[in-house]
Amino acid sequence: MGSLAQQSKEGRRLAHGGGGKSKLKGSTETLPYHLTWGVQSVEPDMYFGKDIKVYRFTVKNHPLEKRYKVETNVSIMICEGQVIGGTSFPVQGKDEDVIMGAPYSLDGKTLEEVTQMSFKEWSENWTVKYGN
Repeated sequence: MGSLAQQSKEGRRLAHGGGGKSKLKGSTETLPYHLTWGVQSVEPDMYFGKDIKVYRFTVKNHPLEKRYKVETNVSIMICEGQVIGGTSFPVQGKDEDVIMGAPYSLDGKTLEEVTQMSFKEWSENWTVKYGN
């Protein structure tokens, strides 16, 4: 079995060096960025200015596969050699980039299940803390 990087389909950077949230690729102001962090158990603050690499895998027997009857991709977020979180998505079709809806947590929970807030409440809190 090879390294995580060898096994992944994709390794991409979410953030790069520098200080502060303005240095993040995928600004805290973009919806995909919001939603990815919304299903994490940690806040993004501690990772501002750090490299975060994301590796994507297609997995079997995931809760989303059982729910939607389609394959599931998981994306693992790694910072300084440690897994810090990730997302899961049901995928459809031969092109595994066709994802369905907003990201789920690694274990298939929605933003509302993870945060115990409605999307509206969570979004308002995010805007207060990080901006649009």
